Amino acid sequence: MSEILRNQEIAAIDKLSASVLEGIDTTFICAAMKGHVSDVFLKQTLDNWCKGKGNFFNFYCYTSKAAQESILKALGIDSAYDAVSEYVSFCQNSTPVVLKDISASAWKTIEEYKIDEYGDDKSWASFWVNTSKESKNDLLDNIHQLCKEYKESKELTF
Repeated sequence: MSEILRNQEIAAIDKLSASVLEGIDTTFICAAMKGHVSDVFLKQTLDNWCKGKGNFFNFYCYTSKAAQESILKALGIDSAYDAVSEYVSFCQNSTPVVLKDISASAWKTIEEYKIDEYGDDKSWASFWVNTSKESKNDLLDNIHQLCKEYKESKELTF
């Protein structure tokens, strides 16, 4: 992967993580999507947001690609959509405790900042904004490898 592409991925997840920590609310979700989706779809999306009790990663994973892109654009993220989606999906389906097996420096961030190792989107966001570029690269390498293996296994399935 080129350094430029990796830097775009990191920058996109930097913005997302900062936004999660600042707090993404119903008003933001509504404003981000209004005019980009039908009113019926907007209502369904807001219902999903409320069901997820404000857990952005949970919400993101269970909404449409169109809604995801509208929200990312509203957050100022205009590239690296696939990397953001892979990252969010990984985080939604894992807890930060997995970092023990991915990178010693990543795990050090969890310990140093007393981040809940079994936490949710805010724990992952806190990890991301406080960790080193090296740890971000380690995590993204791991996520990309897992996605590649998953896609290859799906291709072999009949």
